Amino acid sequence: MTVAALLHVGYHKTGSTWFQKQLYPYTQSHCYIPRRPVQEALLMERAFDFDPDRARDILTGASDSSPLIICEEELSGNPHSAGMYGAFSKVVSERLQSTFPDSEVIIFIRNQVDMTAALYRHYLREGGTHSPRRYLCPDRWRNDVRRHPFKYPVFSLGFLDYRGLTQHYRRLFGDSRVHIFAFELFRDDPRSFVAAFVERFGIKVDITRLDYRPSNQGLSRNAMVAARILNHLTYRSVLDKRWIGPLISNKIRSNLPLWLSRSPLSGPRQSAPDLLGARLVAEIEEHFATPNHELAQQTGLPLKALGYPMMA
Repeated sequence: MTVAALLHVGYHKTGSTWFQKQLYPYTQSHCYIPRRPVQEALLMERAFDFDPDRARDILTGASDSSPLIICEEELSGNPHSAGMYGAFSKVVSERLQSTFPDSEVIIFIRNQVDMTAALYRHYLREGGTHSPRRYLCPDRWRNDVRRHPFKYPVFSLGFLDYRGLTQHYRRLFGDSRVHIFAFELFRDDPRSFVAAFVERFGIKVDITRLDYRPSNQGLSRNAMVAARILNHLTYRSVLDKRWIGPLISNKIRSNLPLWLSRSPLSGPRQSAPDLLGARLVAEIEEHFATPNHELAQQTGLPLKALGYPMMA
């Protein structure tokens, strides 16, 4: 049995939550599958136990024969582990192809400077304690990570070289079935972007009734300071951190910085250069200048005009 589907696989911090909450659940032409069964069907099984027929049965059980929509950013790999050195990201793409081979794949990418800042804020929300440089460049602090990167689930800048995953999806599904979008085009003009997006994929939805406000707001400066302190008092939920002991509940650790971020005491919301520092931004820009030049040639996206690090 072959079921056509739209497979929206991420990346993280590219508006996936908005699509999951504001667009896909209200379509009349497709059957949107919530995240929990998607994770159960496609992410929870060990590599040698995965059965595409079982995964398909889980995901098509609620469908009335309408084409499916799956939107789960974890399908592109978790950034805190860099997709398990890319291995898990690759395996999941192959699971998707074996389960829904005739589907369309949707991938959103984002300027790596802004992306690293957003991922660092997300790391703090998830329980992290390290500085931006320590989180983003763990191999400079840990000899074990530098010598044996395949052993340790930590962040790696290589996770944001979008060429590998996008090219692999194209090999699996065919060039015409893999659609790559720049998050910035959605962020800067969401109404026009969504109008063209739903028309492109034949999604029937009343776009005039959608709430176009961002679903996730990053932590403010003072909230991030509070988060780094509180995160020492609970083990969850990222591995690469320092912690004293489970002295407060994870709920308090998670919610207090969010409350502070919405209060008059929040402080400013820092730009990516302010958060990361000029030196780290320059290193990120240098790291991705050549990969982004090649990605622009492969995709036709105006990455230079959108501010992506590019070759001069």
